[in-house]
Amino acid sequence: MIIGLGADTFGVELKENVKEHLEAAGHVCIDLGGSSDRQRAYYDVAHELAEKVGSGAYERGVLVCGTGMGMAIVANKHLGMYAAVCEDAATAVKARSINNANVLTLGSMFTTIQG
Repeated sequence: MIIGLGADTFGVELKENVKEHLEAAGHVCIDLGGSSDRQRAYYDVAHELAEKVGSGAYERGVLVCGTGMGMAIVANKHLGMYAAVCEDAATAVKARSINNANVLTLGSMFTTIQG
């Protein structure tokens, strides 16, 4: 599966961890940015990823900011986007299976990295 990822300054570390996990599971990850040396505003990243998912260039997306809320609000402004803020695996599974979510948004202030 082709998955786009993006983050603002608050979400860089978590995005990198998620990217590593997804690539280890065999997914192709396209990183839209957000790094310690390339900072981007959350709304720019969310708009870009939503356009890519909406056009079919990416099958799914993951966006990470401080709370996950800002990214979800911006992504959901795009036609065909179903971005869901999820704090754990159970809510992510339900967001996908019940609500057809195609973009996962995470809040780095509330989501812990587990190894």
